[in-house]
Amino acid sequence: MKVIPREWLEDYFERTGDEGLCVENLVVTEWGFMSWRASGSPASIFIVQMYGDGKKWLNFLREAQVRRVEFSVKSLRRAKAVERKYGAKIKAVILELEIGSP
Repeated sequence: MKVIPREWLEDYFERTGDEGLCVENLVVTEWGFMSWRASGSPASIFIVQMYGDGKKWLNFLREAQVRRVEFSVKSLRRAKAVERKYGAKIKAVILELEIGSP
């Protein structure tokens, strides 16, 4: 397995707030890393974590004959911008509300 450069991990954790790396089905390339798990339908995957060039990942998945991808996005970009850039459809929105102690 290829080694993930430390600066990629630091950047990923800073951007997402994730505290660890999922190594399930981990793929490391020259442009980034991705972990995934099988989804409910054939030729479909759920992306657990992804870092790197999104367009290159899209081509990678097409070449692997993945027909459907599900993922959640932790991004500083607006969801609509991600939807336009990649042609994705927003299926759910997750809101976070911090409740202070009374």
